[in-house]
Amino acid sequence: MTADDFAAFYRELWGYEPFPWQRRLAAEVLARGWPPALDLPTAAGKTATLDIALFHLAAQAEAGAERTAPLRIVYVVDRRLIVDQAFLRARELAQRLAAASGGLLGEVAARLRKLSVLGGEPLRVVALRGGMPLEPEWCPDPSQPTVCVSTVDQAGSRLLFRGYGVSPSMLPVHAGLMGADVLFLLDEVHLSQPFAETLDQVRSYGGRGWAHPHARPPQVVHLSATLPVAGDCHDRGAGGLAPGRASSPAFRLDADDERCPELARRLRTPKWTELRRLTASSEDADALAQQIARLAYELARGAEPGPAPLVTAVIVNRVLLARRTHQALTRLVASDAEPQAETVLLIGRARPLDRDGLVQAYLPRLRAQDRQRGERPLFVVATQCVEAGADLDFDLLVTQIAPLDCLRQRFGRLDRVGRWCGARQQARRPVALVVASRDEVRDDGDPDPLYGLAPARTWRWLEQRAAPGQAG
Repeated sequence: MTADDFAAFYRELWGYEPFPWQRRLAAEVLARGWPPALDLPTAAGKTATLDIALFHLAAQAEAGAERTAPLRIVYVVDRRLIVDQAFLRARELAQRLAAASGGLLGEVAARLRKLSVLGGEPLRVVALRGGMPLEPEWCPDPSQPTVCVSTVDQAGSRLLFRGYGVSPSMLPVHAGLMGADVLFLLDEVHLSQPFAETLDQVRSYGGRGWAHPHARPPQVVHLSATLPVAGDCHDRGAGGLAPGRASSPAFRLDADDERCPELARRLRTPKWTELRRLTASSEDADALAQQIARLAYELARGAEPGPAPLVTAVIVNRVLLARRTHQALTRLVASDAEPQAETVLLIGRARPLDRDGLVQAYLPRLRAQDRQRGERPLFVVATQCVEAGADLDFDLLVTQIAPLDCLRQRFGRLDRVGRWCGARQQARRPVALVVASRDEVRDDGDPDPLYGLAPARTWRWLEQRAAPGQAG
């Protein structure tokens, strides 16, 4: 198996061609190993890194002690909703490998089976996150190829001999599984910088132990559409906004990707946006929620009808504001004499049982791939739990002002695969609103407890670039 076989493997696996960058990355990984960072825009298909990692492992399955491809791939992202989505994709991958009987898919499955001393399945897939039953034997066979989709706290606690729910006698076993022969894919790494720094320290702490010719220290790859860079808006205190380049070499799109019709449509679809300065104060959650709810309601009512009822996202920065906005929207919908829309609240603090029920009920209408259309319009009120990594797709967006990297993530969920916003561009009607309370963008206002001065500076940066009539 060579890098030239990856495209055929991917096509057999998913039924369509990989993007140019995915083929190029597979070739680079097989030739030289993983780059330290992947700087890829939202909707570019970063979860395909799982496919590349498994193909790399299968290609080296017969290398014995010379194998450099890790047996365990740990996909880490600090959002429970995204953990669930990534787990479902990885599980589907494992099921297709287990059912394969021929072709490149069958060859990859056979090679992965050979790696397991106990002759297990081609791939084991597990999810580690809070709010779910404990799974003490998440990797009963250390030689079993495994994809583990995890939150930061679950992976980090095991790595540091402090695994949640792990017995004292098993702590070193879990630490070993997380600390050697493992590839960490840190999705949206800007959300988990302390964990990224911890992994760097773990690699350094290995000292001479990693110098052994057959030692397999953890490999770490940073994935993000908004990699932390000097002078960018990730410096929340400084509020810098100028785009820059990551300090470490990063893998990026190239001209071939720009010419790919599917990828170009996702990246270049125009999203007509207006800025709205609200009269309410951020200290008055009820008044601010009512104004945001009214704007979202009017945006949806005034939008040109699509092929099916529209889904409108309302993303705010605080749980309390999200709750109040959801309540205000629900009241507006209930007062409408026409067929009522639906409203749903997605926040990280929801009880796992409630959140899982909501995801199961509404995810088919929200996911970007194979999205199902409901019978009624839908309003999704959410916090930052949907802004990074989640493969969600919205038709309209109302977002509270936030640092530029957060806005980029939120807009990445608006017409995620470029289905229809471009066709609406001629109408000059907004498909998105960026809103701010009166004190959030005041020059002499206090820094935001979460984002510092970045929201106010982001607002000024947007106003400077807005066309007449787009800011008000």
